[in-house]
Amino acid sequence: MAAVVLRQPLFSLTIFLRPVVPLTNPSSLNNNDPFLYQLLAALVAGTGHDAACCLIAECWVRIGDIAALTLISPATPAVLQITRCSREQKRADEKRADEKRTGSRRPENPEGAVRSSGGIGVTVQQTQVVESYASIMDAEAVLQIAPVDSQHSERQVLLWPDLLTAVVVEESSPASDDTPDRNTRTKLLEQISRTLIAQASDHPIIFPRAVQLEAMAEFAAGAGHEINNPLASIIGQTQLLLRSEPGIDRRQALETIGAQAWRIRDMIGNAMLFARPPVPQITSLDLIAVCREAVEKTSANHVVGDVIVEFRSPQSQLFAEADKSQMFTLISQLVRNAIEAMLISESNGTVSVVLKSSRRRHAAELIVSDSGPGVEDPIVRKHMFDPFYSGRQAGRGLGFGLSLCAQIVRQHHGLLLHYPPAGRGAEFHVALPLRHEIPAGTA
Repeated sequence: MAAVVLRQPLFSLTIFLRPVVPLTNPSSLNNNDPFLYQLLAALVAGTGHDAACCLIAECWVRIGDIAALTLISPATPAVLQITRCSREQKRADEKRADEKRTGSRRPENPEGAVRSSGGIGVTVQQTQVVESYASIMDAEAVLQIAPVDSQHSERQVLLWPDLLTAVVVEESSPASDDTPDRNTRTKLLEQISRTLIAQASDHPIIFPRAVQLEAMAEFAAGAGHEINNPLASIIGQTQLLLRSEPGIDRRQALETIGAQAWRIRDMIGNAMLFARPPVPQITSLDLIAVCREAVEKTSANHVVGDVIVEFRSPQSQLFAEADKSQMFTLISQLVRNAIEAMLISESNGTVSVVLKSSRRRHAAELIVSDSGPGVEDPIVRKHMFDPFYSGRQAGRGLGFGLSLCAQIVRQHHGLLLHYPPAGRGAEFHVALPLRHEIPAGTA
């Protein structure tokens, strides 16, 4: 299903919600509905990741008029958080009757409790399961992980890899998905969901923000052409002046101007590469062989001192449909980033590269970790995937490399995230789709 970016969520929600959404109980959207106010406040001011997941799940059940919604996102690379909201009309009525009879009021919003608003009672629960983050790439894996109340319900999976999120929509009966009202309502709910997740600021997992990267790519594509024209003139005129300049001091000054102009041209070239990356030339390849070659060559070119680079894999072969050159670049950039982090901070230790298949064997998982100073500055963490953003003041050389990695992973329909490990250092995790069969003659 197409992803739509909600640029004006408050306007869209208030203008389109009433005429578009045919609710079972329209009074749930009256002006005194506390949930609606809570949702609008979160859209305007943002909220934490866990609270955003609860709001999204509840929003789909209340406004979308569905039986239940399950939202799955990584709590850590090895643990998934499951947020589920289901309709509990009968239990909500019993709760209100019990409060009226006893004259007491139960605490609001305990975990797994029934919440009532506008006549609709819902149960919202958050649990965690030991499962790889790569599972959210596969619809079948998501369905196996997501809980279900009834085997007779119809379930639809929405995969949002750019938000590290998977959603399971559960209908109590088959729905007519081709109605205009339903399609518009679904798009609106997707917009609200994507906005809330993108605004979450307290999640320990950092991943490339697709909307932000797209905006930067659009700017880089336009600015690159405009800057290249005067830059070419500067380089050309500098070379002409050098030919006829006898003075050593003036020649040194012209050479400095020329060198810096060439540096700008390289930066513009990188920006253009980020904005319009080449289309992957997909072939069947063994990721283990590519990773080993990339690690060996990168470590040979960049390792100095007591920094050690280690590569290991529990498998002997992992076949994928990918661009070999881009896979080599992806691995090299991550390893180089880890090496430079340790060299800049003058740390001695190990850069570890691990490549393995996921637990469900539908994806390859690459882990590149170092024992350097890590990324503690929240501003650097927020912008670490932005092109040309420098985090050297925090001890890490975060420039074009990570944004290029993000583009390569996106083009290969994978996942990329950063998660702070226990203690010192940094960890970058990449998940890429695997082939389920081995090509004939390659075993």
